Amino acid sequence: MRSGGKTYTLDPDVRKLALEYYDLSEDLKSGEWVSEWDTDEKKYLPTAVKVRITYEEKGQKTELPDLIINIHTQKRLQ
Repeated sequence: MRSGGKTYTLDPDVRKLALEYYDLSEDLKSGEWVSEWDTDEKKYLPTAVKVRITYEEKGQKTELPDLIINIHTQKRLQ
């Protein structure tokens, strides 16, 4: 995992942003959600990315419904 970089606050009310990646098996018959994706280890993109956002407004925490973004390629990375 890489470290460093810059941090930008886009919305100060966001308390948590979690990403999960759908790893579909090469035979396309089964898959699972994983919390990390390393392109050095996996030479393909995930089938989908799940975004989960928790924010707090006026002292009340709210978890938004999961946003699932499909990635329409299983092309191997170079």
